[in-house]
Amino acid sequence: MSDTMYIFAHIPKTGGTTIRKHFENNLSPYEFVHLAKASDQRIERRNQKELAKEMTDAPDLITPFAKRTKEERQQVRVVLGHQVNAETYKLFPNKTCKSIVFLREPVSWMVSSYNWKMNVRRQEEKDILDFDEWYRNVKKRRSQLVWLVKKYGGFKQFHHMSAERKLKTANDLLSKFDVVSLTERINTDCPIIFKKIGVPEEFESANVAGQRHAKILSPNDELREKLAKPLELDIKLYETWKAKMPVFNL
Repeated sequence: MSDTMYIFAHIPKTGGTTIRKHFENNLSPYEFVHLAKASDQRIERRNQKELAKEMTDAPDLITPFAKRTKEERQQVRVVLGHQVNAETYKLFPNKTCKSIVFLREPVSWMVSSYNWKMNVRRQEEKDILDFDEWYRNVKKRRSQLVWLVKKYGGFKQFHHMSAERKLKTANDLLSKFDVVSLTERINTDCPIIFKKIGVPEEFESANVAGQRHAKILSPNDELREKLAKPLELDIKLYETWKAKMPVFNL
C-alpha cells in the first residue's frame, strides 16, 4: 500500500468531472474518494439498490467515506472534490499528501459557469437569463479566487479583505500546492499526473459544453472588455501562474 496520496482541489468548471470519471473508472471505491456533498448520498443509494436485489450472495456494499475506519481510509490513494480544502490532508495523518489544482482562464471560466447554470434552468423549465442579468447577481461570490480564498483556504471574512490581501492570500495558497496547472494544459499535464499515480494515461473528456449540454454563450472580445475590471484579481492570479508553468513537484 502506497504511503503517498494525491489530493485534487476541484475548483468548479476546471475539468474536475473529467478527472473524477477517470479515477472512478480505474480505481476502486476505497482507493478513490469523491469529496463532495452528494458523494456519500450516491453511495447510500447504490447500497440500497444492492440490498433490494433478489440474490443469494451477499450484496456488494460500499462504506460511505464518513463512516470508514482508519484502516479503510489508509487504502485511499486519491481524493478529489469541491469540498477539498487546505485541511483535507489531516484526514490522512499517516500519508504523504500531494496537492493538485487546475486554474482556468477567468473569462472562459465565467462563461462556462453561466452556460452550466442556464442549462440547469432549462432543465427546470425556467427562463434563460441573459449574461448581464445573471452576472449582476453572482459577481461578488463567483470566481476562482473567491473559491480558493474562501472555500479552500477558509477565510470567511473574504469580502472584508482588501484587494491586495485577497490576491496575496490566493497566491500564498497556490504556492503550497505540489502541482498548479491550467485547463488548457489538461491534455498534456494529466497524463504525467496519472502515470505518477499509476492509472492509465489516456482519458476521455467529460461534461464539455456543446456535447453533454448546450453552449449558450462563448467568450468574445466584448465580454473580455466588460469583465476586465470585475475579474481583475482573477486575471492577475491566472497570468501569474501561467507565467510560472510548469509547476510540478510529484
